[in-house]
Amino acid sequence: MSKTTNSALIEGLQKLLKNRGSMTVEGVDLLERVIDHLREYEKLKKKDDRMQRAAVIVELLLKFLLLPSVSEKIGDTLNNLPHTISNLIDKLL
Repeated sequence: MSKTTNSALIEGLQKLLKNRGSMTVEGVDLLERVIDHLREYEKLKKKDDRMQRAAVIVELLLKFLLLPSVSEKIGDTLNNLPHTISNLIDKLL
């Protein structure tokens, strides 16, 4: 993933946290962990390390999206989840 894409993703997640409304503590924690992992991802040089970090990022994002409080708000979007995940993985690798 390019630094620009990574930075934009971090910025977007930070805005989401800032305007979190009724987001649960668990949701906030997951997004904060994603941001931390994205920052670390930028620093990694080895492809294997980057792939491992990308897998953790995808796992945390999936956990966030599948939280009942989140999934009920994005209902129809979950139908496109496999496509969204595929795109995210492509960008991370």
